[in-house]
Amino acid sequence: MSGVALILAGSAGAQFDQYRQFQQQQRKAQEQQQDQFEGQPSEQSRGQASPDDMTDLEDDQSDQFDRLQSAGRPVLLDGPLSTRSIPGDNLGSRDREGSDFDKARPSAPLRREREKITEFQKFVRTSTGQMLPIYGTWLFDRVPSTYAPVDHIPVTPDYTVGPGDEIDIRVWGQINFNRRETVDRSGDIFIPQVGRISLSGLSFAHLQDAIKSAISRVYKNFDLSVNMGQLRSIRVLIVGYARRPGTYTVSSLSTMVNAIFASGGPSNRGSMRSIQLKRSGKVTMTLDLYDLLLHGEKSDDCPLQPGDVIFIPPAGARVAVAGSIENPAIYEAKSGTSLRDILDYAGGMSPVASGQHAILQRIGDGAALQVQDLALSDSGLSTPLQNGDIVHLLPLVPRFDKTVTLRGNVADPARLPWRAGMKISDLIPNKESLLTRDYWREHNRLTD
Repeated sequence: MSGVALILAGSAGAQFDQYRQFQQQQRKAQEQQQDQFEGQPSEQSRGQASPDDMTDLEDDQSDQFDRLQSAGRPVLLDGPLSTRSIPGDNLGSRDREGSDFDKARPSAPLRREREKITEFQKFVRTSTGQMLPIYGTWLFDRVPSTYAPVDHIPVTPDYTVGPGDEIDIRVWGQINFNRRETVDRSGDIFIPQVGRISLSGLSFAHLQDAIKSAISRVYKNFDLSVNMGQLRSIRVLIVGYARRPGTYTVSSLSTMVNAIFASGGPSNRGSMRSIQLKRSGKVTMTLDLYDLLLHGEKSDDCPLQPGDVIFIPPAGARVAVAGSIENPAIYEAKSGTSLRDILDYAGGMSPVASGQHAILQRIGDGAALQVQDLALSDSGLSTPLQNGDIVHLLPLVPRFDKTVTLRGNVADPARLPWRAGMKISDLIPNKESLLTRDYWREHNRLTD
């Protein structure tokens, strides 16, 4: 007795219990069939599977399920259902310390877990009738595996050599040898006949001169080239309002942005504008992701060092922009952010916006809602915005000004500009103007 089941990879929990119950029902049906056919030719001679064969079949199906599920595709099983557990999609349960995102990862990007909407999003939905996203969260909806740095990209001249780095040394001339040395915990490498060479803390730009100087104390008339081999890994801690906070093992070439991507980015309640890098108990860098999102600017992106802590604080003031705007969303506003700044964040007004005024809804002293009509002039655009403000851009009213519309039984229905002293004869200069294209099409027919 065979069954066909479609199992979607990534489902778990209650579905697994249903699969188990269904399998138990199948086994009972098989036992009843065996009781009915006792004394008759064996199941093997009749072309039916024995219990041992059924077990082998289930094992084969389990292996097939594992292979297809790991590829992230639906699994079609033909035969009795397997009882292998189905992994869930909870990324929060993965081992943070083992998430070295420089090594092999699935080819498909990791999908961002859906978060609960914030209280302000609910408030905006009630006020505007729209569910507005938090600006920038789409950047982390699918964490691309190709974003993390790999070991085969060029090392920058300011890269700092440290314990665990591999150094490729090629020497030719009076002596010839090729060596690959790993920097030990003391920050040194050892070359026979030369001795220990201290490299820890040196930049890659000064690495070749330091090694050449040490070898030249023993040998003369040679040349050499120095390159980096396998780079060391470092551990950083990501805390605060991150999507997946924890300890991450990353490449020594990684920067703040790389580590933030590895953690899934800020949560819906985390800040995108004041992410802090703490080193030795001090804040050494503050990263504003809006610079990256709006201008592609990464000048504040800082290389990481072992033991660094990335802290994502709670989000600052939030302002919603809705209506006739290019990118309706909820934006994080710094102190002094004006209406002009927020409209720039949102990509400006849409082509069908009225362009004359905007409606500002504000929570007045935390007690009642207030509404202001802001003219989109220099003074109105300079209005500072506060936490909880909702800006609504009104669409253009489809009304024509100083226009005459010609329609009906005419050759060319059209809208024409009005001018003083305009006459009907200006719109209908001759009788042919009253003959429609359908008339001429019928008139020109050669057959009925």
